[in-house]
Amino acid sequence: SATLAAALGFIILIDRHLILRKVNQVRERIAADLHDELGANIHTIGLISDMAKNALNSPKELEQLLDEIRVYSEKSGEAARYCSNIFEAKGIFEDLVEEMNKFSSRILADFEHESSFEGEQVLKELDPHKRIDLLLFYKECLTNILRHSGATKISTHLVADDKSIRMTVSDNGKGLGASSDGKPPHSLVRRAKLLGAKVSIEPSAAGGSQINLILKIRRFRFFP
Repeated sequence: SATLAAALGFIILIDRHLILRKVNQVRERIAADLHDELGANIHTIGLISDMAKNALNSPKELEQLLDEIRVYSEKSGEAARYCSNIFEAKGIFEDLVEEMNKFSSRILADFEHESSFEGEQVLKELDPHKRIDLLLFYKECLTNILRHSGATKISTHLVADDKSIRMTVSDNGKGLGASSDGKPPHSLVRRAKLLGAKVSIEPSAAGGSQINLILKIRRFRFFP
């Protein structure tokens, strides 16, 4: 009886620990999603607004830019109201490469940008949460580069296979303000942690920074 009681007590403690861990993960995820999604959207709205000023003499182009501002404003409103609503939508971001290209083509419209992707089928088979987290990490990479590096050229390369996903985002700017011990900006570290990946930063061949992300694909997990 004593052994059974001890075992039950141990199970209850483990269950309580897992519940508290899950609650903390949800809180951390909501805070990160709000910061990263809203931050990227607001920055994009700012860029489109600047483009709209230059299109005052082109009514058709101006109308298209204003429509895009409206779209990003509505997205920001939804994220603010529901916080984690993007994780509840079915079929969202099924084509991750398309979503990444859409975002980069808009936010990097005035920059020289090249990108390459390998293993698109692997990306489509990823857990939906992983796809969302990977896209938000990418958005945070580009947002950081545009805010801090002063770059004019940016490149994105992603390779996915059955074992891992490896992505590099590099620029020719002045760096991203990595800490003295070489760690990436906190926002990227936090985003990589939520993704369950490892992130590092190093000088790029173009003279700026290169962000490296490695996500190991695990087929089976016993704990959240």
